[in-house]
Amino acid sequence: MNRRLISMVLWFVLISGTITGQVKETGTPFIRNFAKGDYSASTQNWAVAQDAKGFMYFANNDGLLRYDGVIWQLYRIPNHSMVRSVYIDDRSDIYLGAYNDFGKMVTAPNGELTFRSFRDLIPEEYRNFDDVWNVFEYRGKVVFQSYYAAYFHRDGTPMTVVPAPSRFQNSYSVRGRLLFNDVVNGLMEFDGTRLVSLPGCESLAGQDIWSVLPFGNSNEMLVCTLGEGLFVYDGAVLRRWNVPVSNMLRRDQIFSATGLYSDHYAIGTILNGMMIIDGEGNIIQHINKKKGLQNNTVLDLFTDRTGNLWLALDNGIDHITVNSPVTFIQSADGFGAGYASVIHDGLLYLGTNQGLYVRNWSQEGDTGYRMIPGTYGQVWYLGVHNGVLLCGHNNGTYLVRGETASLINRIPGGWKYHELTNHPGYMIGGTYSGIILFRWEKGTWRYVRQIEGMTESFRVFEEDSKGDIWMSHGFKGIFRIRLSADLDSVTDVRFYNSSDGLPSDFYLNICRLQGQLVVTSETEIYEYSPDEDRFVRSAYFNQILSPVVAISYLKEDSDGNIWYVARNRAGVFRLREDYSYQHITTPFLLLSGRFMHGFESFYPYSPDHVIIGTEDGFAHYSSHTTLPGYDGFSVYITRGEALHQDSVFYYGRTRPNAEGGPEYKFRYGHNNLRFNFASPVYDNAGNIEYCIRLTGYDDRWSAWSKIYYKEYSNLPDGRFIFQVKARNQLGIESLPD
Repeated sequence: MNRRLISMVLWFVLISGTITGQVKETGTPFIRNFAKGDYSASTQNWAVAQDAKGFMYFANNDGLLRYDGVIWQLYRIPNHSMVRSVYIDDRSDIYLGAYNDFGKMVTAPNGELTFRSFRDLIPEEYRNFDDVWNVFEYRGKVVFQSYYAAYFHRDGTPMTVVPAPSRFQNSYSVRGRLLFNDVVNGLMEFDGTRLVSLPGCESLAGQDIWSVLPFGNSNEMLVCTLGEGLFVYDGAVLRRWNVPVSNMLRRDQIFSATGLYSDHYAIGTILNGMMIIDGEGNIIQHINKKKGLQNNTVLDLFTDRTGNLWLALDNGIDHITVNSPVTFIQSADGFGAGYASVIHDGLLYLGTNQGLYVRNWSQEGDTGYRMIPGTYGQVWYLGVHNGVLLCGHNNGTYLVRGETASLINRIPGGWKYHELTNHPGYMIGGTYSGIILFRWEKGTWRYVRQIEGMTESFRVFEEDSKGDIWMSHGFKGIFRIRLSADLDSVTDVRFYNSSDGLPSDFYLNICRLQGQLVVTSETEIYEYSPDEDRFVRSAYFNQILSPVVAISYLKEDSDGNIWYVARNRAGVFRLREDYSYQHITTPFLLLSGRFMHGFESFYPYSPDHVIIGTEDGFAHYSSHTTLPGYDGFSVYITRGEALHQDSVFYYGRTRPNAEGGPEYKFRYGHNNLRFNFASPVYDNAGNIEYCIRLTGYDDRWSAWSKIYYKEYSNLPDGRFIFQVKARNQLGIESLPD
C-alpha cells in the first residue's frame, strides 16, 4: 500500500496597538446584545477578560466562555461549578476562580484549552474556601480571593495563604496596592507580609464595597459602595463625594465599576443599568434596559483594547461602543424612520414617518420627546426660511412655532422648499404633483398658488444663477424648468437623459457643490455645459471625491465640508485650511446599511452636532470626539478539523514552530479538512470579509467572502500551507494568518 501523506502548515501574525478616546454625551452608543441563545450557556456572567489576540473571555455559571468575533466556545470546569472570575496576564495565560477550586487554563499540543486546578497546591486546612470572586496579579504572583482567604500562586514556589480576619467581602488591586474589604475590620491593605487597616476608613466597616479605582492624577482612590454611594480616599482621609450622581447610585446600588480613558468611570448597578461619569461626577451616559441593555443588573464591566465596554449581566452579555463619534438618538417608544431634523429656537425637531417630534435642545439625555399635535404621519422636510420653521408633510405644508403646527397648504407631499434668489420674498415648494408658490407677507409665509405646467413629482431640485430650476427624477432623468416672470406658470421644460451625455436615465441626483450644480450617478459626477447644452463628466469633482462612486446623496455645509452616502455607506470630505479635503469614513462604519436609499438626510448644525437620518431613527456625529488609535486589525485561524474522523487537530492557540507555523501530517485517505477563522472585531463584525488560499493546492487568493470557514475534500498528496486574510469596511486588509 502506498502510504502517501498530506502535510499542513499554518501561519500566524499578531499585531498590537494603543487607544485614546472620549465618551459622548449626546445620543446613546451602539449596543450589541448577546443573549443566552447566542452563546449557549447560562444567563449569568460574572467577569470579563481579553487576551492578546483580542478574543473575549467571560466567567459564566456554566464555565468559561470564549468569543472570537464569530464563534462562541464553552469550557466547563471539571467539578461543573460556576466560574466567578477570570484574569488574563501579559502572556495571555488565563486564570480562573470557581467554586471551591481555582487554577489555570493550559494549552495542549494541538492548542486545546483545558483547566488545570491549583487545589492540590493549597495547604490541607485551607481547601474548603467556597467561591473565588477575584483574580489578579500582585508583585509577580497571581492572587485568588475567596470569602475566607487569599491565595498567592507563583509557579515553582509554595502556595501562600492569607486568611481573612473574619470574611473577605471583596478585594482590589489599585495603583500597585492590594486591598481587601473585611466585613468586620473594613478596608485593609496587604503590605506583603500582613493585613493592615487603612487609616481614616473606619466608617466603611460593614459596608459592601464593590470597587476601588484610581481617582484623578494623584494617589487618591474612588471607593464605590453598594448602599452609600461614592467616596474619595487620599490615603489618610475618607470623604463622601458630594455630587448628584452619588445619591442616584445609592438608590440604584453599585455592583461593579471600571476606569475608562481620561478621567471617566463606568459604574454598573443592580437596579438601573450603567452610568458613565466624568471626574467631576457629571453623568455623561446613563444606559439601562430602556436604552437597549438586556438587563439592568450589571455584574462586571471591562474596557477592551479598543476602548469599548463589555458588560457581564445577570442575564446576557452586552457590548457598548462608547468610543465612537457616532451615537444614536432614541425614544423609549421608537421614532420610526428618520427623514429630517433641525434645531430652531432652542428646540430639536425630528421628522419621521410617524410625525414631527420635538424636545428641548439643551435637555440632557434622550428623554422628553413629544409628538407635535396634528403632525401624525410622514414628514419629508424641515427647514428654516426667514426665521420661520416649515415642515413638508404628506398632508401638505406646516408652519411650526414652538410646539404648535399650522397647516398652511393642503396640497399633499411637501418634498422640499426653496427661496428664489431672483425673486426675493418668494419661495417655491416641490410636491407629489408639481410646484407650489409662497409669498412672504407680514412676517410669515402665505400660500399663493400651484404653478401651472409641471405635474411631475418635484422632490430633488436646485436653482442656478439664471433662476432656472433643475430637477432630478430618479427614474427618468434631469429636467430644466423656466418659470414665468410673475411665477404663475412654467414657460419652458428641457429634459436631459442618457442621450444628452448622462450615463443613464436612472439614479441621477442634482445637487450644489461650491456654488455649482452637479449631477451624481451610479458611476461618476457630471456637470452641465451650456455651450453644448449637454452634460459632461466633471474632472474636477470626480477628482475631489475620488475614490467614492455610486453616490446617492451629497450635501455641502456652510463650512465647505461635503457629506455623502454611497452604496449605503457614509463619509465626509472635510475642508482644511489650505482648501484641500480630508476624507473621513471610519466614524460612520456603524451606520453602514442603515440609510434609506434616496431619502438620506444630514443636518450639520455645528462641527460638534451633526444629525443623520437612518432607517430606524437618527444618529448623532461629533467631529470633536476622537476615535481610538488602535491599529491591530488582524485575523486568526481558530480551528482545524479532519472531517474523516470528526477530529479537531488545531484549536488556535498553538505557538509557531521554527518555520513559522505548526505542522500536521495526515494519511492520504484522510484528506478532507475544514478550517475556521475569525477577526476579533466586535462593533462591525458582520461586515468583515475573508480571503483564503491553500498554497501547494491553489496558490491564488480566493475572492472576498463573509464566510468564516473553508472545507477541502479529496486533497491530493503533498505539502500545503493554509492562510487567511481579513478585510474591513474601509478596505483595510490584515496580514495573513
